[in-house]
Amino acid sequence: MFSDQICTYTFIDDIARSLGYFFENKTTGIYHLVGSSSHSPYEMSKIVAKTFGFDENSVQSSSLEEYIKSQPEGSRPWQKTLITSNQKAVDLGLNFKTLEEGLEEIKKQLSLY
Repeated sequence: MFSDQICTYTFIDDIARSLGYFFENKTTGIYHLVGSSSHSPYEMSKIVAKTFGFDENSVQSSSLEEYIKSQPEGSRPWQKTLITSNQKAVDLGLNFKTLEEGLEEIKKQLSLY
């Protein structure tokens, strides 16, 4: 997993709840409905492994930069930073889980089945 790329991961239930808010309140504008933490894919994978009891050492670090260098000239562009702020939506009173909080909620939801 890439250790030199940063992404903002989002719990889907937060998106659904926020969309409900926008429909009910007829809110207009542009809002980013994203999680409250950002991690590299490598960090994210280690957090997933830890949360669900898998061996964190099985997650291998790699480099987006090295991957890009191995691609043919003119290949698709790759973003190294995919962080988006949810502050505008938070200012409306909406809350978004961190990656860890979202994974814990998924774990609880899975235990219901």
